Amino acid sequence: MKKLVIEHREVELNLRSKKFRIENEVENWIAKYDDFMIEKQQQLEEVQDAYDEEKEQLDELKERFAILKVRVYNNFTNLLFTRLTTTQSWKNDDLNGNKKSANAKNTKTRLSTQLLFRRSSALTRSASL
Repeated sequence: MKKLVIEHREVELNLRSKKFRIENEVENWIAKYDDFMIEKQQQLEEVQDAYDEEKEQLDELKERFAILKVRVYNNFTNLLFTRLTTTQSWKNDDLNGNKKSANAKNTKTRLSTQLLFRRSSALTRSASL
């Protein structure tokens, strides 16, 4: 009987030491996992902060370009309206018998209107980018 008790105590000590080693190993793995996750969370927060900052800048730039786009469009329509009304008044001059000056003015207006269209389309393309 004493022999059996001694044997069982030895087995119990071996099992306890094995249990202790496994528990320590599990605790070490949990600690490593926690450290890893903390590091990844910090990296994620850094990336999120950078994203938020860039998103804010993008929104500001979109707002600015939208305003510029409207201004370009308004300037273009005002200039076009001015050109068209000027052309109409020159056509009226032409109807009243002032053909020579009206032809020169029409040619000048046509060329300046073409230039205006080229500039406005270039501005519109650059504002939409």
